[in-house]
Amino acid sequence: GQTPRTELLDLSVITPSEDMAEKMRLAKDQKIIPIFRRKFADDTSLVTIRNFIPYELGASILNYDFKAHSLYDLLSSNPATKIKNTRTIVSANPTSVEDITLLNATKHASMLYFHNVAVKENDTGVDFAFSHYRGDLNKFEHDAVPDSFTYLSGGAAGYPGANSRHLMETSGRVLLFSQKGGRFDFLNRS
Repeated sequence: GQTPRTELLDLSVITPSEDMAEKMRLAKDQKIIPIFRRKFADDTSLVTIRNFIPYELGASILNYDFKAHSLYDLLSSNPATKIKNTRTIVSANPTSVEDITLLNATKHASMLYFHNVAVKENDTGVDFAFSHYRGDLNKFEHDAVPDSFTYLSGGAAGYPGANSRHLMETSGRVLLFSQKGGRFDFLNRS
């Protein structure tokens, strides 16, 4: 099998842009912790992940070993950062210069971009994340539990101009398969 590993590219404390602060429901003077990682199967880079965590909720993240542990394990273990809900929007996008550089993607490769917003019980943002997956090296399996379906319609479903209802599963598991046959079960973790 293949060996998964994580490379930490950036971990710092910054003042968010006005747009980011608004999306995360933060006051102008609140700081955030950007975390930028790249995940591999053996020596093949599969995904880059940028997370933005409010500093006041995640100051302990600055000393966390992301090579050995999951960010979501850390967030779930702390009542102040326990995630109630995560909304994910998946889109196909053209390859960026960063994708070419960090994921060894070709200029015309298919890319899958994931945008996640995780909130805690009071709907305060806990994690604002962007992931870029190479479409030629990844596929996703999504298990659905019929009793947990939520119906979203129109723009709320993340599809501009959508007139029909879209079925979204409220809890699930993501299985990541590399084209070389490796399987990584992230169980809603990143």
